[in-house]
Amino acid sequence: MPVILKENEIIHRMINKHWIVFYLPVWVILMSVFGLIFTRFYFNFTFFGFDKQVFLVAGLIITLYLLYKFYIWHNNALIITSERLIAKDQYGLFSKRIRAMLYEDIIDISYIQKGMTPVLCNYGTLIIRMSSGTRILLKMVPDPWKAVEAINQLKLALKPRGEEKNPEENHGQTLSV
Repeated sequence: MPVILKENEIIHRMINKHWIVFYLPVWVILMSVFGLIFTRFYFNFTFFGFDKQVFLVAGLIITLYLLYKFYIWHNNALIITSERLIAKDQYGLFSKRIRAMLYEDIIDISYIQKGMTPVLCNYGTLIIRMSSGTRILLKMVPDPWKAVEAINQLKLALKPRGEEKNPEENHGQTLSV
């Protein structure tokens, strides 16, 4: 899914969802394979003489399912460019959404890591608040602090000289830009 960049626009960083999105599909696949093997050897059930075909079809289905999941993961990305943020959302083979956000329209960017797994595996949800009042949530972003820092640095680099904020306004507590 190509994204058309503007003239002189440079991609600084591309962020895909965290690898943990594969945890549940791989767990389901492992349990299914274990169930097939257990049924075959423990109960000595040969699937009515079609055990080789059953394992072949199961392997094919598993391979196609993993390729589908990888395709979805690969096409879900946050692209940080020199002029804007581009959020690519792939929902299925034939369903996608692309959102572009100019840095000047971003009021606040923060992140949240809720729970033990996000903290230990270092992923979270980016929360982007726009000047229109909308909030955009980007889930399962790896290293969310690095993403926030990269976006803040680019936003500050684009800000005209007279608009720098007083650093005492933030008191070191917020991630506002």
